[in-house]
Amino acid sequence: MRDKEHSPTAEPADLPGRLPTAGQILRGTDEVPAKPVAVWAGSLSAEFVAGELRHLRVGDVEIVRRIVVAVRDQAWNTLPPALADVRIRQDGEAFEIGLTSRHEMGDLCFAWEGLIRGAADGSCSFSMAGRAVTSFPYRRIGICVLLPPGEVAGRRCMASLAGRQFAAELPLMVAPPGPSAGVDVPLVPAFDRLSIAGRQMTTDLIFTGDQFEIEDQRNWTDDSFKAYSRFPPVGEAPEQMIAGTQLRQSVSVSVTARVRPRGPKPRQAAHLMVGDLTSARMPDVGLAHADQSPPPTADSACLLRGLAPSHLRVDLHLGSDGWPDRLADAGRQAEAVGCPLEVAVFLPAAAAADFGRLNAALTTTDLRRVLVYRADAESTPAADLAMMRNVLAPLPSGTPIAGGTDLYFAQLNRTRPDVEAMDAVVFPITPQVHAADEESIIESADGVRAVVRTAHDFCAGRPVLVSPISLRPRYNPDAADEPSSSGHGLPDSVDARQMSVFGACWGLVTLKALAEEGVSATTWLETTGPRGVIENAAPRSFLGGFPSRPDLVFPLYHVLRDACELRGAPLLGCSCNQPLQCAAMAVRKGGRVTILVANLRPEPATAQVLLARTGLVTDVAVRRLNTETATAMLAAESYRRQAQLHRPRANLLSLNLLPYEYTRLDYKSA
Repeated sequence: MRDKEHSPTAEPADLPGRLPTAGQILRGTDEVPAKPVAVWAGSLSAEFVAGELRHLRVGDVEIVRRIVVAVRDQAWNTLPPALADVRIRQDGEAFEIGLTSRHEMGDLCFAWEGLIRGAADGSCSFSMAGRAVTSFPYRRIGICVLLPPGEVAGRRCMASLAGRQFAAELPLMVAPPGPSAGVDVPLVPAFDRLSIAGRQMTTDLIFTGDQFEIEDQRNWTDDSFKAYSRFPPVGEAPEQMIAGTQLRQSVSVSVTARVRPRGPKPRQAAHLMVGDLTSARMPDVGLAHADQSPPPTADSACLLRGLAPSHLRVDLHLGSDGWPDRLADAGRQAEAVGCPLEVAVFLPAAAAADFGRLNAALTTTDLRRVLVYRADAESTPAADLAMMRNVLAPLPSGTPIAGGTDLYFAQLNRTRPDVEAMDAVVFPITPQVHAADEESIIESADGVRAVVRTAHDFCAGRPVLVSPISLRPRYNPDAADEPSSSGHGLPDSVDARQMSVFGACWGLVTLKALAEEGVSATTWLETTGPRGVIENAAPRSFLGGFPSRPDLVFPLYHVLRDACELRGAPLLGCSCNQPLQCAAMAVRKGGRVTILVANLRPEPATAQVLLARTGLVTDVAVRRLNTETATAMLAAESYRRQAQLHRPRANLLSLNLLPYEYTRLDYKSA
C-alpha cells in the first residue's frame, strides 16, 4: 500500500483558484514511491527499491549502477513491477533479499521470484526465476546490469563466451548503436563472463541462463552502459511468449580493488563552490507551439510574453494538408508572445511537397531558424539541405538552416549527417526512454552531457541545438502504431510531474548540463497544456491523473523564465560535492552574480554556497519555490517580485532546502 501526502487544505483537483495538494505540488501525485532500503555487508553497500539493486558500491566506489529485471512489451515500453513477499535480512557481514514480482499490462503478464545476496568480501549475486502467466507478444525480458560511465567509460574489458576470450572497450564518447536501423550490433557482443578494469577497481561479472551483450545507453541520455540478456535477439517483429514458459537467469559480481577501499561516505551537506568565468554561456531558451491545445488565454499570453522565449517552434509536415493552418496559428501565438518562429519542416517520404506554398508562407514569417527533416530518414540527407536552400533563397540572408534528427540522439549518432551542408545540428532529448523513476530522470543529466560532447565531436564546429526537450517521449518511433500503454490514465506523452516542483528540478539540472556543454539554443516542452509550462483555461482531467487547474503556472515556468532573463550571460564554474543531491548553475550578468539552485532529493537538504574569487558580498536576495511557496503557481508575477535578503558570512551562505526546492540567489557586491 502506498502512502499519500496531503496539504492541510487539500481541495479537489478541478477547482480553479486552489492549489493542488502538497504531494501533487511535490511530484504530481499524492502517491509516494517506495523508499530505498540500504543494505550492506562489510565494505559492500547498495540500495534496494522497486525490485532493483541500485548503486552497488565497494567502499565509496560505485561499481554497478543498477541490476534490474526488465520486461519490455511489444512497443518497447518498460512495464513497472508490482512487488510482494519482500524479505530482507542482514547482519553487517551479509545481506539477503527475497521477493516476488509481477509485471502486468494489457495481455502481458510475467511473474518472477528473485534472490539477491551480498557478502563482506565484496561479492553480490542477483537471480530470477520467471514464468509467463499469459501468452503475449514482447520485445525483451531478462536481467539488465547498468554500469556507471564515471568508473568504466574509456576503459578496456575482457569478455568470454564458453571459454573463448576477446577484448573490447567502453568508450568515452557515445558509441553509435549499430550500422543501420533494425540491425542489432552491440557494443560488446555475446558473452557469459565480463571483466572490466575500472578506474579504481576491476569488476568481474558471471552470467547464467543466457548470453549477454552491452550497448551504450547514453544514446538515449541514460547515464549507463547496459549489459542485457539477448533473450530474444532483436527482430523486426515482436516475439511471442507462450503461457507457462519459464525463464531463469542470474548474475554474480565480484571486485578486485587496486587500492584499499574506503568506507562509504555518510550523506553530507552539499557544498556548492562558485569559481571563475568559463567560456560557456546561458543558451537561448524557446518553447514549442502547443498545436493540440486551445490558444492561450489573455493572462497566459501575458505570462508567456513575460517569460520572453527566444523562439517558438512549430512542426510542419508537408505531407499533411493542415500545415498552413498550423503555421498561421503558431505565427499568431509567436506574435502575441513577442518572439520569432523556429520552423521544423518535415519532408514527405515519397510524395512531392508543395514548396511554392512553403516559400510564400515563410517569406512573410518572422523566422529564427529552419530545421529540415526527412520523414523516412534517421538524419537529414545533405541533398535535402541543398534543395531547401534553393527553396528558401528568398528568406533574409543569414537565416540558419539546420538538420539532424527528430527521433533520438541514437539515430543521429548511427546515421551521422553531412554537417558541412548545415548551419547547425539539431536533435531532441527526453530522460524517460528506458526508466521513469525520479532518480533515473535526475541521473540523465550526465547522459545529456555525453551526447552533447559527442555531437560537438562530429559536428565540425557547427552550433549544437537541442530541440525539443520533453519530460516524456513525444512519441514512440519504434512502435508508432502501437496503442498507448500509460498506467495512470494519461497519454504516453504526458507526465504529471511536469506540473510539480520535481519538474523544476529536472529542468534546472538538464539546463545546467546543456549550458555547460556549450549548446547554443534549446527548445523546451510546449507553451500551454499538460505538456507545457502553463495549464489551459479548461484542462482535461485525464481521469484525475494530471492534477492541474485552469491557468495554473507550473514551477518549471520560473526556471525557464530565469534562464531567459540570463540569456547569453557567461557561466561561472559551479561544482558540488554531492551532485545527485544538489545542483546549481551560476552566471555573471551586469556585474552581479546569479545562482540557480535545486535540491534534487525528495527530502530536506542543507546546501553551503561559497563564492570564490569575488568581491565582498553585502546582500543576497533569495527567492524560493517549494511546497510552502507554491502560490507562485497561482500568482506568478507577485511571486517573482518577492525575495528575502540574507547577509552571508565571508561569502558563505547556508540554505536549508525543502524537498525538490528550486531557489534563485542574486548577489550584491560591495
